[in-house]
Amino acid sequence: MIARPVSGRGGRHPRRLYAVAILGTRHNPARACLARRIVGLVAAAALLAGCGDDSDGDSTSTTSDSQPPTAGVFVGAIEGTNAYIALVTDGERLSGGYLSDSKDLSTWLSPADLPDGPAELTARRGEAVGEASFSGDSASGEVALASGSRSFSAALATGKAGLYRTDSGKAGAEGYSETGWIVLPDGSVRARTNINAAEGFETEPAPSDPKGQVTDFADPYGF
Repeated sequence: MIARPVSGRGGRHPRRLYAVAILGTRHNPARACLARRIVGLVAAAALLAGCGDDSDGDSTSTTSDSQPPTAGVFVGAIEGTNAYIALVTDGERLSGGYLSDSKDLSTWLSPADLPDGPAELTARRGEAVGEASFSGDSASGEVALASGSRSFSAALATGKAGLYRTDSGKAGAEGYSETGWIVLPDGSVRARTNINAAEGFETEPAPSDPKGQVTDFADPYGF
């Protein structure tokens, strides 16, 4: 009698039953031949199962959830600090941006391309300060501060939130001043004034209330 696979009955394993079938065929060549065929079929099935389509196995398909950025101003807090970040895009490139903690940090960012991956954030004076990734109405990334590399997340600004800016004098000339205000949706503000003084670059406190209008993201070189 040839044993057949049994599953789900007290943990009996098919392999043990096939072994019993083979032992019982020593003196019966016909049964032995049939048993060998069964074992061969089982081995072939196991091989096919191991080498089959990977779609349900270890292979994973990767899809990107990123979307083109919405044109506008993105604002948010930098984790572990009192600083805020504002990023401006026209939907195709980074128009510029600003970092401020209302104390020592007051850095304007240069325009940059928006590649498929993260966009480089570079200060106007040429220093690389981090990177940012956009997806629809949100942005995230990292910036390098005096305290180390810090993460941030930002959202598309609406209402009175956004990046405000005023300047006075001729850009690059002595006495030129520039003030930036980053306003979050809850109304909290980070602001600072940069001055091109005779002694060199200086930064000083800014008026508490934002002046002017939210930065025009459609003008990539407006600041």
